This record gives sequence, C-alpha cells and structure tokens, in this order.
Amino acid sequence: MLGQVPDIAKLPQYQGENARFLPPSPSGRGALVESGVARGVPNPCALRDHDLHRNGVRSYLAIRMPTFNLWDEEIGTLVRFFEALSDQTSPYFPPPLPELTEDERTLARAAFLGSDCLNCHASSDAVVSDPSVKAPSFVQASDRLKPTWTQRWIIDPAKLMINTSMPQGLFRWDADHNRWVVAASISDDLAKYPGDHSKLFVRYINTINASEAALLKKIKDEERAKAPEPKEEEFFEDE
Repeated sequence: MLGQVPDIAKLPQYQGENARFLPPSPSGRGALVESGVARGVPNPCALRDHDLHRNGVRSYLAIRMPTFNLWDEEIGTLVRFFEALSDQTSPYFPPPLPELTEDERTLARAAFLGSDCLNCHASSDAVVSDPSVKAPSFVQASDRLKPTWTQRWIIDPAKLMINTSMPQGLFRWDADHNRWVVAASISDDLAKYPGDHSKLFVRYINTINASEAALLKKIKDEERAKAPEPKEEEFFEDE
C-alpha cells in the first residue's frame, strides 16, 4: 500500500547507507513502468543488453534482480496484475509528447542541471558499483517510465515512495498562471516561459539519450572543475 513501510525495508541489511540497495516496491509499478515490466520480469538484463551478468537498469549496483523462467502467459498475468493494482487501463496508450524546440531544450537542460539531478543519478556509462549513485541513469526513462507518472514523481516523490531520497520541493505551484514552476532560482528566459515547467522537464527527460547524457555529464564535470576548492577550517588551541 502507498504510504506504508514494507517489512523488507525494516531488515537490518537495508538500514543506514545500505538503504540504497533496497529493491523498489512493487506498489505502483503499473502506473510507473511503460514496457519494462513485461521485458524485465523474464530477464532483468534485457532492459540494458544481452549480458546476463550485468544489471538491467541499475547497472552501478553490485546486486541485481534474479532471472525468472516464466511463460509468456505468466508474464502477461503479472503485467495485468500490476496494472490493476494501479488502476491502469490495458493496453496503455501514452499521451503525445510535443517535440522540444531548440529553445525549449536549452531552457530545460539549464534548469535540469541547476536542479542538481546528476548529483544522485547515474551517468549513462555507469557500470560498476558506486556508493555516490542513488538513482538510475535517465537514458532508460523514455523506454521505461510513463510520462504521467514521471510528472507526479518529480512534483511530489514522497507521495509515491515512502522514505525516498528523491528531494522534495523541486517545483512550486504558481496559482497566478495555474502551473508548476521550478522552485529554485531560474533564468529570466525560463521565468518568461509560458508553459508548465514540470511538463517541460518530462518532455526533456524523455529525450535524454546516451549522447545527451554524455553532454550533461561533460557540462557538470566542467562546472565542478571550475568550482573553488572548499577552505579548510582553522582551529586554534587555547593558550
């Protein structure tokens, strides 16, 4: 049930820093995943490539979901079960996402980087265990996530997943214009953008491929390299 802590999350091996190894809750999977359930249940690695010794989605973790030997009929039953739990229609028809203009892409990319999303999400080439990474790469988003779920998630993640490390308050409601806007300080160009910022984010996230992810990482690495080194604190002993 949404809002309840599953028993598995209370186990000692998933406490403290090890909480990031906690498997995602099956609750809400039908509303979240577009095609990943059907492809991921029989072989989780198929979500990434045909290497049976690699993780399908969270390739940076040292653990992975086991492979199940299920018939197509059994997989279909599971998919319909998850969809029914989430009150999802079957078959699912994704809403049309208008193609980004170059100006929209520039605005979305800058706001995306300004929201520090890459501080937790894996880069597109992350294939080894990394304790600093808490979330999957955005490269799989267009194939796995339903746009309607993605928008709900970035607006209020705690409402969909209890104890999530995904930050709250990335967007605030602009009652004057009946839309969600980025809560952080934004550029004048984004402030003048007439559309809903959360929907702009969703459209942008669904265009992130390996080359766009590499560009984001390059920009972020360059920003970190230019950032001044933190000053060491000075300590004085009492005479």
